[in-house]
Amino acid sequence: LMLSLEEELFLVKDYLELEKLRMRERLNFKIVCDASFFSIPVPRMSIQGLVENALKHGVAVEKDGGFIHVLITRQSDLLCIEVLSPGQLSVNKNKMGIGLENLKERLNITYTGNASFELYEKLGQVCAILKIPVYG
Repeated sequence: LMLSLEEELFLVKDYLELEKLRMRERLNFKIVCDASFFSIPVPRMSIQGLVENALKHGVAVEKDGGFIHVLITRQSDLLCIEVLSPGQLSVNKNKMGIGLENLKERLNITYTGNASFELYEKLGQVCAILKIPVYG
């Protein structure tokens, strides 16, 4: 099931606002996206899932909490969705959780192998990057 990027970001922002009420000053976030991308279709719960992971495995386990940064850019025919959060990848870096495995599978089915998902660690942050083709 697909949603417009605008609808998906609305759900993400609602989720983060709710979690901010719960976590107070331990959670801060910023979503950066050009409004011209809003009509691009994205898989439902794709960004939401990445943000939930960032919160659960990053911000929530940090003593002082942290910052979740969602950055959406476009590189020619690809929409690039980055979710950055504090933390480290687990020792077993080859094993993703069920949510991320499901996301990868959904991307492969939806975009017939033309989408990509990457998870890596950089300077004490975990970065999840989702790249999906933009048609038209």
